[in-house]
Amino acid sequence: MAGENAAQIPPEQGASLKRTLGATDTNQNTDWNYSVFNTPAGPNDITCSIDDDEDGIPDCAEVEGATFGGLPLYEWGARTSQKDIFIEIDYMDSSDVGITPHRTALEKIVSVFASKGYTVHFDVGDLFDQNSDIAPQNFDLGGGNVVPFNSYTPFEYDLSSPNLFAYKMEYTDITRRPIFHYLLMASSGNEDGSISGSGIAEISGNDLMVTMGGWGLTLDTQIATNVTYNYQASTIFHELGHNLGLYHGGDEEVNFKPNHLSSMNYLYQLAGLSTIGNNEGDRYYERFYPGNASCDITPNTNSHLGSTDDFIIDYSSGSSADLNESTILEVQGLNRNSSLPVDFNCNAINTESLTSFDTNQDNTISILSDVNEWSMLNLQFYMQSAGNRFGVPNTNNSKVYNLQSSPTNIETLPSYIKEAQPSSAIIAELKAIKEH
Repeated sequence: MAGENAAQIPPEQGASLKRTLGATDTNQNTDWNYSVFNTPAGPNDITCSIDDDEDGIPDCAEVEGATFGGLPLYEWGARTSQKDIFIEIDYMDSSDVGITPHRTALEKIVSVFASKGYTVHFDVGDLFDQNSDIAPQNFDLGGGNVVPFNSYTPFEYDLSSPNLFAYKMEYTDITRRPIFHYLLMASSGNEDGSISGSGIAEISGNDLMVTMGGWGLTLDTQIATNVTYNYQASTIFHELGHNLGLYHGGDEEVNFKPNHLSSMNYLYQLAGLSTIGNNEGDRYYERFYPGNASCDITPNTNSHLGSTDDFIIDYSSGSSADLNESTILEVQGLNRNSSLPVDFNCNAINTESLTSFDTNQDNTISILSDVNEWSMLNLQFYMQSAGNRFGVPNTNNSKVYNLQSSPTNIETLPSYIKEAQPSSAIIAELKAIKEH
């Protein structure tokens, strides 16, 4: 006789019905239990529903001797007392150093997150060591693969093309799906394989791609090496920010806000963050008034040309006051404590009051707000639709926001973001560095 139906699953992303590991089959509905966590293709070894540190990993899987679907997360560095972020990196087989992960860049990201109480665990496989053993100190957790090169890699799920999700399903262990972000280091996101924007990433998901092939990044000189490491660190950090729920304006798709000191902001993504009180308008001048002798006269502080140790990547603390474009007071600079004047209209006078001045050049006069992005980070991607679906359907472009400039009237925020093309100035600088 058939038993009663198991209890209905609550309408929550990422949950599942499961059978207790090792339990005897009684053909009753009690054989099945509701679980907040799912362990696809792995043993149902999760015995708790508690995730006190809200990192998307049940606490009982972060203790010595425990596993998550058979994955030894504790051995790989997970702990109940810390927010853990696991990222598998697959990278295309290429001599282009813009495609290959670099230890210095990854260590920079790990360091920034660690300063805020997060522990990032990268997995690039045997890239930095050729031993068969697991070596977390070398970012080797047994995954991370060299994958076949393709000049164009679409982000959208499409059976007819070698897209990101085809790589993910071919080269990653499905048991990692609820725990790991998947980063593919690819060449280009443009169909013709030309130089594309720096990456593509889901919002509040677990899939991201860096596409800096053909940019002209090299390791030929110290300056070229610095730029390669800094660009890679800031770009992975930026795309991961999208996965963790951040937009280019923090909680909105408004870009180039001078007072939003964040690697999510195009003003600071590749150039690095300005230093408050020390020529803090330097990135603003470089972006909007390049080479203008009235303001862009001093090299950037802690620039992308210098050591990765000095280069600043970060999410915003939200400590800047609003910039009301109806009346901009230049003496207040970027509106942070200890700020010094910024010559927003680049006329060699930095003490003016500017009326109806469009500081971020989005063709609107508005109030530009900062936001505490660190307080917004959401590590529990398995509870979001983007963290559970099998790829993004290739239907139409309404779900893609290819940011070429600051948007004006956005009614629906995008589900994933494809970054804008790099400026001609960036590519020209890289070419000059390479030829120097």
